Amino acid sequence: MINKLRKFLVAASYQVFRHFPMKDKIVLANFSTGRLEGNLRSIYEELVDRGERRRVVLLLHRSQGNFNGKIIYLFKMIQAAWQIATSRIVVVDDYFYPLYVVTPRPETFVLQVWHACGAFKKFGYSVLDKGFGASKDFVKTVKIHSNYDMVLVSSMEVARHYADAFQTDMGKMTSLGIPRTDVFFDAAQKSDIEKRLRDKYPQIKGRKIALYAPTFRGESRFDAKSGFQLDLEAMKKALSKEWVLVVKLHPFALKDFPEGWEGDDFVVNLSETEDINELMILSDRLITDYSSVVFEYALLERPMVFFAYDLEGYIKERDFYYPYETFVPGPIVSHTEGVIQCLQDPKPDIHRVKAFKEKFFDRGDGQATKRVVDLLLERGKES
Repeated sequence: MINKLRKFLVAASYQVFRHFPMKDKIVLANFSTGRLEGNLRSIYEELVDRGERRRVVLLLHRSQGNFNGKIIYLFKMIQAAWQIATSRIVVVDDYFYPLYVVTPRPETFVLQVWHACGAFKKFGYSVLDKGFGASKDFVKTVKIHSNYDMVLVSSMEVARHYADAFQTDMGKMTSLGIPRTDVFFDAAQKSDIEKRLRDKYPQIKGRKIALYAPTFRGESRFDAKSGFQLDLEAMKKALSKEWVLVVKLHPFALKDFPEGWEGDDFVVNLSETEDINELMILSDRLITDYSSVVFEYALLERPMVFFAYDLEGYIKERDFYYPYETFVPGPIVSHTEGVIQCLQDPKPDIHRVKAFKEKFFDRGDGQATKRVVDLLLERGKES
């Protein structure tokens, strides 16, 4: 009932708004994290650098699960319907409900710049009736991931998986490069980032940095958990002379940092304060599980450890586009002791990392943002 009412209000509002004049606007929208980050941030900064700030409209919101949050979310969706109805360009980087219950005008160009590189854990139509997926009944009334004119992918290797996840044509896929990865190809910028962060957090100076960046578990972002299973006491005892552990939890699971470890000289929680790309640049090794950060980290050609203590359960809950054991470019461990041993390995194998990078990135030149913004501005002229 609630879904039907929400769909009716957004669609009805759009039908009114579509009679208003089209404006030369570029909408950057995210209703998941509510922050300007990742690809949207890179695109925004490039547009500003080109003197296009006046054209940009930011639609950023993260809804809360309570009653007031749902009311605010409804008004935000009606606002989104207005912007979709009156804008020439709409760019989204995640699931965006208002787009799926309307029919954009022919003059409107919609670009999906999905927030995750590559294709790792399944999403969209690939996970109907599974954990964190929509139900088959829901998609009968709401055609999720519809109305995209173009979809940005890191390589044509993964295009078929995006086509499946969005139930759209392969012809809509384009591998112009991933804007937020441009920084990985800029040596001067990487050096500046590393110096700034080491100066900002003096406790990490003089030691190697292991970045722990797990994904989330759960059926919705309101009940999401990171499943923090690392034995921090054991890691500190074995590694603290040589290593610092920097933690970056998923935005849906920020409350999962273990109690009693804030302010510790071995574990530094930067989940809410620093950008994941910058932390990857800072780090010497990545510890993750099923997170798509594996793709970006491969661009640095640095070793990774896969702490997959709940692999069997995660396959049942979410599953992957590729067989996990042969897909990930690093050792798989299920206990903290295995993580410790990997970090103590003086010569980790990075050959698989390099091969992984070549397979999943078609463009590696640091010019992705330029190409994407060129596309948007050109499409704006054509509309």
